[in-house]
Amino acid sequence: MVSVSSPFEYQSLLEMGNLVIADFFVPWCQACRALHPKLKQIAQQNPDVLFLTVNGGDDSELRELCVGLGVTKLPYFHLYRGGELIEQFAANLTKVDKIRAEIAALKQDPFEEMGFTSFGRLDSLPPI
Repeated sequence: MVSVSSPFEYQSLLEMGNLVIADFFVPWCQACRALHPKLKQIAQQNPDVLFLTVNGGDDSELRELCVGLGVTKLPYFHLYRGGELIEQFAANLTKVDKIRAEIAALKQDPFEEMGFTSFGRLDSLPPI
């Protein structure tokens, strides 16, 4: 898990990872603190996913980043694939399974979902 220190670093990290999960939190949020150990566990189980933590409470630039990204509740998550925002939602301990499911869904190859093989062909072509 990478602790983000500036909006510039946030943007740079989004561009580095294929799949990025951003966790927006503040230190005094009980739900954020309760969810953190579970999130660390999920991060350890998914080493191919880049997990970011964004503390929106201590730094005015990071607070502005949170507001600019539409973070309305805490903890809040943004899920990115290839630098593009795919999903966003507020979460708590009851939504740990949703976090896992979203990660699993995003880890699937989008070309396989459309019927393409690893060679870029369709498995079966419809009649013309």
